Formats: sequence, C-alpha cells, structure tokens
Amino acid sequence: VPLLLKNGISVILASVGALAHDNTYPTLCDTAHENDCQFIISAGALGSTDIINTAQLLGLKSILYQGRKHPNAWQGTPAEDRINLQSLTEPTVFFDGSARDSAMLFPKNANVTATLAFMGVGLDATQIQLIADPHITDNHHCYTVISKGMSCTVDITASTSPENPKTSLLTAYSLARETFDYIKHNTLLNAKM
Repeated sequence: VPLLLKNGISVILASVGALAHDNTYPTLCDTAHENDCQFIISAGALGSTDIINTAQLLGLKSILYQGRKHPNAWQGTPAEDRINLQSLTEPTVFFDGSARDSAMLFPKNANVTATLAFMGVGLDATQIQLIADPHITDNHHCYTVISKGMSCTVDITASTSPENPKTSLLTAYSLARETFDYIKHNTLLNAKM
C-alpha cells in the first residue's frame, strides 16, 4: 500500500486491521496527501455506517461492537488459547477489549472492528466483544452507537464466504461497490474538467 500511494495510486483497503499498528495510519495519510491520492476504508461486512457520521455531528460518545461467529471460524486464532472451541455448547465471549487489540489479535476475523473505530471514536475507545457461538452458521455483526442526540443499534447477519469462514461474503461485495463508486466518482470529476 505505501508503494502504491507513493506512486500516486489510490487504494481501497480490505485489511483495515493493519491500520491498528503504530504509525501505520498516520504514515499512509501523509503519503496519500503528499502524492495527491487517497486510501479508502471500505465498510466491509458492516452496513449503515453513515449513521456513525451522523452521530459524529451530534457528539459521538461510544461504540460497542459484538462479533459472533461459529467456533470453526475462530480456529487458528488466539481464541483457541482462551477457550476450548471444540467443546462449546453455549455462546461464549472470549475477547472483551478495544478495537486496537481485537484487530491486532484477530487480523483475519476482526477487521470490521478497526473499520468501526476509524469511523467513530478511535481504536482505543471502541469497545469490542468477540463471541464463539456453536448455534450459528453465519457471521453476526452488531454495533451500538451512542451520541448526545441519539442511539442506534445495527444488527447484521451475513453468510460466510465459501472460501473463508473467517469472513463474510458481504465483504467482497462491499469492496466491489466501493471500487465502482470510486471509479464512477473519478470518471465524473474528470469529465467535468
């Protein structure tokens, strides 16, 4: 991504969790600004993220996210060190912390937490709960936004990707839509010039 930005090529990010690493986000911002391009954070598996922008105007106070996936989706992650994924009979919270920590610990499962954080109150203030639930097959994303003038809960159930149960099928379509919107916007801008 830094190399593309240095060459003036805009980028749509899929692995938003990578921005949780120290200095990555400011470095990419500076590089994009210096080279007259941009990097775009896609909504990924989330929907209705425009409500967060509205809450910002009203005085955003907090965001709480709960991510719920089948235990198989958490295999090969630090969740295995926290709970016995194979023997679960009830939904179990195995992570309760910040978006920064969830994105760093679960980069293939929790990019959505970093997306919410960057849209909202930041990596350290966004509260995250990750849940292994043996009763579900789809991925569930639920987030609550609280501001001075309103509160809202968005609950999304998305089919898992057939190739990768750690991610939602919705993510690929979100990236495709973001790409289409970027091309359409830039084509219109160039046509007006």
